[in-house]
Amino acid sequence: MSGVYDTIWLTDYKYNYETDGVYNPKKIVDIEDYALNGRITGEVTRSIGYYLEDLVKWGRQGKENESYNMQEAAETTDVDGVSYSSATASKTADDSVTVQTEQEYYKFDESYAPVGDVSLEEYLEQHPEINPSKMYGYLSDAIDNAYNGVEQYKWNLAKYQEDKSNLRYTIVNRTTGKAYSNISGISNTAEADEAIHSIRKLGAYIYLDSVSLNFEKSPKSNIDSFNKALDQAVNGWSYMDSRVTMENIYRNLNQLSALAGGDYTIAVGVDTSYPIHDGFYESKIEYEQTRPWFQALMYGGLISLFLYIIVLVALTVVAGKRADDEEIHLSSVDNIPTEFVLACIAALGGFVVFAAVMVLNTMYNVRSLIILSAITVSILADLLLMAGYLCLVRKIKGGIFWKKSILGWFIGTLYGGVRGIRSNVRLLVSYLGFLLIDFLLALFMIQARSRFSLLLFGLLALGFNAFVGARLLREEGQRSAIMQGIQKIRDGDLDYKLETGSLKDDNLKIAQAVNNIGEGLQNAVADSMKNERLKTDLITNVSHDIKTPLTSIINYVDLLKREHIQDEKISGYIRILDEKSQRLKQLTEDLVEASKVSSGNIALNFEHLNFVELINQTTAEFTEKFEARDLQLIENLPKEPVVVRADGRRLYRMLDNLFNNVAKYALSHTRVYVDLTEEDRSIRFSIKNISEHPLNIRADELTERFIRGDVSRSTEGSGLGLSIAKNLTELQNGNFEIYLDGDLFRVTISFVKAEVKREEREQEKNQAETQEKNQAEKRESKQENKQENKQENKQENKQENKQEEKHEEE
Repeated sequence: MSGVYDTIWLTDYKYNYETDGVYNPKKIVDIEDYALNGRITGEVTRSIGYYLEDLVKWGRQGKENESYNMQEAAETTDVDGVSYSSATASKTADDSVTVQTEQEYYKFDESYAPVGDVSLEEYLEQHPEINPSKMYGYLSDAIDNAYNGVEQYKWNLAKYQEDKSNLRYTIVNRTTGKAYSNISGISNTAEADEAIHSIRKLGAYIYLDSVSLNFEKSPKSNIDSFNKALDQAVNGWSYMDSRVTMENIYRNLNQLSALAGGDYTIAVGVDTSYPIHDGFYESKIEYEQTRPWFQALMYGGLISLFLYIIVLVALTVVAGKRADDEEIHLSSVDNIPTEFVLACIAALGGFVVFAAVMVLNTMYNVRSLIILSAITVSILADLLLMAGYLCLVRKIKGGIFWKKSILGWFIGTLYGGVRGIRSNVRLLVSYLGFLLIDFLLALFMIQARSRFSLLLFGLLALGFNAFVGARLLREEGQRSAIMQGIQKIRDGDLDYKLETGSLKDDNLKIAQAVNNIGEGLQNAVADSMKNERLKTDLITNVSHDIKTPLTSIINYVDLLKREHIQDEKISGYIRILDEKSQRLKQLTEDLVEASKVSSGNIALNFEHLNFVELINQTTAEFTEKFEARDLQLIENLPKEPVVVRADGRRLYRMLDNLFNNVAKYALSHTRVYVDLTEEDRSIRFSIKNISEHPLNIRADELTERFIRGDVSRSTEGSGLGLSIAKNLTELQNGNFEIYLDGDLFRVTISFVKAEVKREEREQEKNQAETQEKNQAEKRESKQENKQENKQENKQENKQENKQEEKHEEE
């Protein structure tokens, strides 16, 4: 289509610049006719003429010395009573007035003379009725049009020569019989019609006849892809249809001097075999090189779009979530106002679309840096666009889309202000009064006509604002004091009272309310402590009342056991009474101790203890119980003494409770691990085992009173052992921690390492050795007693067997 328009205008250039088909530099140009109608007839018909070559040279070197000159006007008639503001008037004896007006017109120095050696200035002097400014304007337009037109004429003439272009054109003016073509050998209309017939056989062409209004296009080509694209361009594919194409061609043709006022025929076509390596041929090569890339990009683009949608949906689903929970987690980026995020998304989206359009428009050139830069920048913009989109998604999921918006903040502030107005009209009135006084003082300062008045109102404004500022500072100071009081009460100082003597209005009410809160908290704490004491006293008194008859029961059961009752049924009853009474006794003691420990109503005797020795003593006492349940004890204890500062009896009770807990609730035929590690400033003791019952309970619940790992409560535990152990540990400045992992149960206790002098260590070491000897002797004596008891039992059994045999014989 560009070639069609080029050849149409080339026809007009030939009409203007050629004579008998040859460029004529001596062709006379009527500057008025050329400037107004774009026509060069070779004759002076309207004003003054110049040679074409002079106008071209003039345009090449430029118009110099442009200036504005003045010219005097003609004499006027009687104009009495008329005032002339831009002229000089003088009255003569016959009452006529001569007015010298000043007229401004465009002029520049003439570098070339018109035809006939008469300058334009002389021509204007000879023809005063002609407007000089218009004539110089015609000359200027003629110079510019001639220079630009001849340059374009030469360029298109060389570009579309028959031996340099695959484009062929023929345009015939049926009225004048003149033909314009880049096909050689055309001298008359018959030869032109033959050339038009040959053009209509080319692969791509258009044909237009203004007589029959016949507009013909080349049929769709199936030769190759580029010819298809060329045919689509001719047929107005993608951006213009046939009607628009024909109208554009008609519009251009009607502007031509070569065809004005006559009938014409035009035919333009492209030889799609491309025998000449011109722009069409190069475009064909570039197209064939680019088309595979374009197809790959199209298919890749569709796949990418599909994957993009999948990823977008996936990111939308998981936005704000983590793998460890289902809650919505917001980031600091989500605090950016919603409107700003929306504006960034709109700007980035528009930029991505613009970059995509730029890529498509430059796809004909694979080597274009515009494509690479546009793709790179669009990817970065899309990443930012995605970040903004996910920010909006998290805002919506987190329920802060409206809260974190400027509009939401404004409406919320306005609503809060309206609510504040309802509850505090005095504040609103004070604020409006402040604004009114400030406005009046500013108005007086603006209207002041003297420095004294300005200074006076300025001082008044300054004093008034200083007074208001002082009041605000005082209010803020009072609020700060109230905040400090609230913080002290929060930190536990319930007896703290705010000074209310200097407070007024709302601050006084707030201070009084804070003081009342302190008193209320104090009363609540006192009631809580009273209730706790009553609970402790109740438990202690009830336990004491139970203990007295329980002691009697235990004693009478013991007496019954000494009677050597032979009835096995009665002996079983006595055994059950003994077990249950002993369990009730232990439960009563645990209950009393738990009450005392939880209330802190026990006396602690802190001393330096060898933790390793205490653990060994405890394990020795639980050996039989562990063996009864086939629990293998694995100890990892240091060989050196590990000293801890604690109450020995309470620390032993804590260990006893832990080992007893293992003996009751550990899975039979498993291992029990006891570890003691010593670090720089701390001592860590841990005991772990596998639970016999599923631990479907939280770790912190196991240390509460009357909570047992055996939910069915089929064992003989009281649910107080771990609670007592934890409270005893914390009373001795230790840390008690329970860890559950499936059926794995682990208790970790840590104490601060005690510093012991060397002499004390030696004494403790000797005491430990002595205690070990005593324990060994006790163990030996126990074993001897066991053996003696076994022998006695054997003798008693023998005697009983003999007596039974005698009874049988009798």
